[in-house]
Amino acid sequence: MEINVLEIGALITALALFGVLYFLKRKHVDFGIRTLIATAFGVIIGLIFKENYKYVAAFGTVYVNALQAFVVPLLLFSVISSITNLGDQVKLHKVGLKSVLFLLLNTFTAAVLTLAAALLLGLGKGFQYTVEATEAKEVPTAVEAIVGLFPKNIINEWGSNTVVPILIFGLVIALAYNRSSRNSYDYSNSSFHGSRTSG
Repeated sequence: MEINVLEIGALITALALFGVLYFLKRKHVDFGIRTLIATAFGVIIGLIFKENYKYVAAFGTVYVNALQAFVVPLLLFSVISSITNLGDQVKLHKVGLKSVLFLLLNTFTAAVLTLAAALLLGLGKGFQYTVEATEAKEVPTAVEAIVGLFPKNIINEWGSNTVVPILIFGLVIALAYNRSSRNSYDYSNSSFHGSRTSG
């Protein structure tokens, strides 16, 4: 096994710089400043060691994989926790409707502004682009797209980091919990009042 001295040096340097960042954290240096310093450290290591980053890249790969692994669970349980904590304090359908309308309005505004800027500035005029012959992908119908939002196996969606079906799944679970809790509360109250009346 051939050992690349530069790769080992890059790893040792990166670990030393991690130690510097940890020291800055202990000194309560602002997170934004530490982020800028870490970015500068990364640029310096890249300029010095160039393509000899195999061992250093392992840290980044592990970090990104860990983030991707936690995104879906955090998203799912955050949605469930938020809605179940709201309970009957607000009308959820009104909140959901306003959120969807606001999202559509933002998307529409962004599209209009982008098209207006492109037309006014003449972006793309005179640009020649040759499209290579590729096989066109089949576009799902509206019905298929809606059905796809309700998967039969949520674990597959979890593994592929598909966000929208997981959001809908969490929403359904939270609403079902709220309804079940409300029915249980109503039943408990009716039983309590019934026992007091008979007593």
